[in-house]
Formats: sequence, structure tokens, C-alpha cells
Amino acid sequence: MGTEDFWEWVNSDLDTLNKMTQELIKNLPPAGSMIPDNLYLENVALQVLIVSQLEYFLKKVGKIKNQSQIIEVIESSSLEQLEKDHLTYLFLVRHTIVHNGGHYDEKFFN
Repeated sequence: MGTEDFWEWVNSDLDTLNKMTQELIKNLPPAGSMIPDNLYLENVALQVLIVSQLEYFLKKVGKIKNQSQIIEVIESSSLEQLEKDHLTYLFLVRHTIVHNGGHYDEKFFN
């Protein structure tokens, strides 16, 4: 896959994530209301997808070899600190969900 094809693939995935997010937002109950299980799980799944796409992109362009390096890339980026914090949070949420819904291993704490 060439760079241009890869870029189109990434943009297509971002468009899909955006559509999924907009659909989720339309279905959320009023502020302060209890969120139904299915919407909660959809929200969590979107967070997992976002970080997974970041990981695949960084691997494809040769910036990382394993997912634990994502944090280093985030921290060394030119993003604002709040953006870095949000991405780090999403990474930790994804890691927690993917690894037995809260099984904290040594790599997680590192």
C-alpha cells in the first residue's frame, strides 16, 4: 500500500469514526440522565477504535514497533498538553478494556 493509498485509508476510517460518533451523540439522553448500557458500550468501543487506528497508523509509518511506544509518541508530539492528556487517557482506557476489563499488568503500570 502506497503512502497516498494509506492516507486515503486513514481518512476514510476517520470519517467513519466521525459518523459513528455523531450517531452516538444523537442518541444520548439529556444531560444528567442515566446512559443506557448499549450507548455506554458504543462510546467505549469508539475510544478503543480511535487508539487502535492511531497504533496501526504509527506502526505503518514506522514510528513504533509495539503499542507501549504510543505514549512516548504522544508525549513528544507538538500537541497541546490537554490533547496529549486526552490521547493518553484513551490509550489507558483501551488497554484496560482490551486486557480483561481491568487486568492491570506490569506494562500498564509502566
